[in-house]
Formats: sequence, structure tokens, C-alpha cells
Amino acid sequence: MSEKLLQLIVEKLNHIETDLCSIKDEQQLMKADIQSIKDEQQLMKAEIQTMKEDIQTMKEDIQTMKEDIRRLEAKLDSVTTQVGHNTEETVKINYIADKVNEHDLDIKMLKKMVAM
Repeated sequence: MSEKLLQLIVEKLNHIETDLCSIKDEQQLMKADIQSIKDEQQLMKAEIQTMKEDIQTMKEDIQTMKEDIRRLEAKLDSVTTQVGHNTEETVKINYIADKVNEHDLDIKMLKKMVAM
């Protein structure tokens, strides 16, 4: 009986050893999986950092564009003011030209009247 008991204990120990080996193998696989997840996490962190930098660059570009738009609006306002002023001056010049033509005609008529 003692030999059977020893054999049974050996079988149980062999079974326990097999289970422990299986657990160790699974643990190694889990460690590899965890490392893979950590690597992916690091890659994602790097990508997020790159995106943050890109967003910051975009914000700076947008700020520059806003400043450029403000300058263009100021120039446009200046051009609009100048066009309005030029239009007023053109009206005045056309009025003066018409008056000069009228006076020229009056002078010609006066010359004809004096010459008669």
C-alpha cells in the first residue's frame, strides 16, 4: 500500500508540475501580450504628441492668417476710401471740364459778337 500511495503522490506531483508548466507558459504569453500592449501604448502616445504639435502649428498658422486678414481688411478700407475720394474728385473734374467748355463757347460767341 505504501508503494501505491507513493505512486499516487508521484502522479499527483507530476500533474501539479504539468499544471505549473502550463501556468508558466501562459504567464510568459501574458507578459508578451502586456509588453505588446505597452509598446502600442507608447506608439499611441508618440502619435498623440505629434498630433498635439500639429494642432499647435495649425493654431499658429490660423493666428498668422487672422493677422493677415486684419491687414487686408485695413488695406481694403483704405482702398475703398480712396476710390470714394477719387469718385468725388472725378465728379468735380468733370464739372469743371463742363464749365470750361461752356466758358470756351461763351468766349467764342463773344468774339463773334465783337467781330461783327
